[in-house]
Amino acid sequence: MARIKAPYNLYPRKLKSGKKVWYYQARDASGKRLPGRSTGESTKGEARNFCDNLLKSGRLASPKVPTLSEWAQDRRWYEWDRDDPGPACLYCKGRLARSSKERPALGRGHVDRCRTYLQTHILPAFGNERLDRVEPAHLEEWLFRLAELYAQKTVNNIASAFRNITAEAFRLNLIDDDPWKRVPLFAGDSKPRGTVTIIEALKLMDPSEIDRIWKGNRLNYLMNLAAMLTGRREGELLALLKDNLHDDHIDVEASWTIRYHERGLTKTKVKAPIPIPAYLHKALTDFAIWDGYVFSYTKGHTPATGARVADALYDALEKIGVDKDERKRRNIVFHSWRKFANSYLRSRGVPDAKVRLLTLHKTEAMTELYTNWDPEGLRDVSQEQQLLATALSDPLARSTILNENNEVA
Repeated sequence: MARIKAPYNLYPRKLKSGKKVWYYQARDASGKRLPGRSTGESTKGEARNFCDNLLKSGRLASPKVPTLSEWAQDRRWYEWDRDDPGPACLYCKGRLARSSKERPALGRGHVDRCRTYLQTHILPAFGNERLDRVEPAHLEEWLFRLAELYAQKTVNNIASAFRNITAEAFRLNLIDDDPWKRVPLFAGDSKPRGTVTIIEALKLMDPSEIDRIWKGNRLNYLMNLAAMLTGRREGELLALLKDNLHDDHIDVEASWTIRYHERGLTKTKVKAPIPIPAYLHKALTDFAIWDGYVFSYTKGHTPATGARVADALYDALEKIGVDKDERKRRNIVFHSWRKFANSYLRSRGVPDAKVRLLTLHKTEAMTELYTNWDPEGLRDVSQEQQLLATALSDPLARSTILNENNEVA
């Protein structure tokens, strides 16, 4: 009677440190012995339990589990060379292939940030660890160490880049479980952005005060005015082309990426028409008498610098009595215009569903509404935009807005 071969053999090996570790040698489907592998255990009983668990899950004779560094190199995690049209990272390729060209799952900027997290934080801490030996407890300790050095939001971003890696290893049956599933992220400690009041906004954007408040710089004034009336992000306004300007709306189709000096996807990956009042359309067309980028110091060839526009806003705030300390305390930045536009339209009774069309795009329904966009459907938004624009120089309109919002000039 033929002797039944054991599925694996155990044997001890003494490391240079003097520590004894048990190894196992399994057989493949044909009965051929495979190279020995470490169990990582120091006792024979623990090593046997380790191997029995692998046997139950069908992974005893599976290919060797790589270290994080080996897998990062093999799968080219988060690699996207500057001159390449697409990423080299296999995970990123898969995400893009499974998403639409109109709304790709990720962009180069996000991939680059994850690559930085991988090289700066993840690999130095776990690069030599086998993927199946990364434990939740180790991850949690690592998170708290990072939180002593960085904001919780930053730590969460680093962790999310790591979570993609282990989740992909689990999906491809490289590991039995994803350790990140049992490690909750932080709630986040970022300070909510503040905004200006309606009174402050009317003072800032008073066209008769451009010379005093904005040093006569119409570009800085108009870009802040456009943000106030439309709630658009800085990058979206910088990417605005003359062809995107229409009588009653602007086409928001791209965002200017400072890092690469190129037009890329918007944050929401949605191309959308945004209503504008006649006042803003005239102001922009009178200013940008060239083709190309609207907000440009080079007659449309390249967009303006976002930092200069933001600095101009900070200087203007000083001119109306909001000094540096007060601005920082209230956390007023260029992006605050989005909060202002949202608050203003809601205070004027515009339905939240329509406000979201200008700001958050939280649902697919909002995207569908944009697909068949009709100016008549957003007439109330346009009317409120026009009233606010008129209030910049019309005392009666200004009084109407302030009285209905219980503010005193």
